Amino acid sequence: MRIRRLTSDDASLLDRIFEGMSATSRYRRYHSPKPRLTSAERRYLAGADGRRHLALIAFGPGGDPIGVGRAVRFDDDATAAEMAVEVVDAWHRRGVGMELVRRLSDDAAAVGIERLTAVVLTDTWLGAMLERKGWRVHRTPGLTTTLELVLAERPVEVVRPRARELRHHARRHARLRPSVHQPPHGRHR
Repeated sequence: MRIRRLTSDDASLLDRIFEGMSATSRYRRYHSPKPRLTSAERRYLAGADGRRHLALIAFGPGGDPIGVGRAVRFDDDATAAEMAVEVVDAWHRRGVGMELVRRLSDDAAAVGIERLTAVVLTDTWLGAMLERKGWRVHRTPGLTTTLELVLAERPVEVVRPRARELRHHARRHARLRPSVHQPPHGRHR
């Protein structure tokens, strides 16, 4: 997976991500039926400026767009932003959304955003997953739940260094391992 900043030239890629989402996934993302993006919505969603409106796009190994995430500052509080992520159905539950959230959190902190909020449908697994990742329930008015992440209180990220360490050890052990495993004598059948 490759992730980069979204640009205004990427509007057509947003349509491809949207088309890769089922009606249910669209409902979960937009909280209402959403058969298509309007041209005004497409312009807005592709109009990230890197300060007030941050957006990242993810691509699969073949170069197809598979997800997009954004954080948009609130007009009345520039230290906070609302985050939203959408991923094509074929890539659900493979870590794309959480990687977009992680990277957007880093980008948001770098431009002075202190808190992120996410509004999710109350009866979906997404809220529980965000809570496990350190987000706190801020408000539960009924149909939706608002979660908040204070960026200064984010858990220390240990996954990346650990993954590098495991790759290093795997390469080291691959050199030491015999090319063909011979079972101990007496266990042949």
